[in-house]
Amino acid sequence: MKTTNDNSSDFFGNPVSIYTGQQAIEDGLLVEVTETAREAGFNWPVALTAEVWADIQAIPASQSHQDVSGRLWDVLSMLFFAIRRHKDAQRIDYSIIMHVGRKTNYFLTAEITLWNTDGAPMMVIKKRTV
Repeated sequence: MKTTNDNSSDFFGNPVSIYTGQQAIEDGLLVEVTETAREAGFNWPVALTAEVWADIQAIPASQSHQDVSGRLWDVLSMLFFAIRRHKDAQRIDYSIIMHVGRKTNYFLTAEITLWNTDGAPMMVIKKRTV
């Protein structure tokens, strides 16, 4: 079997700069939810985009029985189950039922990215437009 070298630095050279997940959290573009994610079974740092975090917090009056921690748990636990179905994927598209405005179905994408410049991985969850 012939193998190929998938190292992009061979083609593009070394990166000029790297914007890590840790920097995005410091800048407010991502919201870290690693502590709750660990309870849900994740081993890596996990972050949400600010848009997803705002939608989790935007509980409609008609859903007053819900709370932020429960909605966050739904986002994380459904991702955990989706990962178990697609173990080798670098990106996972999934959906949950979460009321945001008039919409009920909420579509998400989770991707593996860099947590820091040492190359440690992290999972980033963002809203997917359909």
